[in-house]
Amino acid sequence: MIKKLDKYILKKFLGTFFLTIFLFILIAVVFDISEKIDDFETFYPDRIANRILGMGDVVSLVEKASQDLSDEKLKRTEEDLKKGVFTMDS
Repeated sequence: MIKKLDKYILKKFLGTFFLTIFLFILIAVVFDISEKIDDFETFYPDRIANRILGMGDVVSLVEKASQDLSDEKLKRTEEDLKKGVFTMDS
């Protein structure tokens, strides 16, 4: 009796396990959930330590902002700030 029960539980467990793995791989392939070379960032141990300690990472924030902002957009935002009209869409 115990052997039959063990086999039944093992079959159910393995079936569920393989079904989960199959679905995970299927979702990863269909939705392309993978890391690409462009997604990798340079590793800075001191910045990671500051994040862990809760001190933030101002240098990375400034670098990211400088990449996203163009000169034209900066001038437009500066003019909006001088006029007193500032929104998050600016």
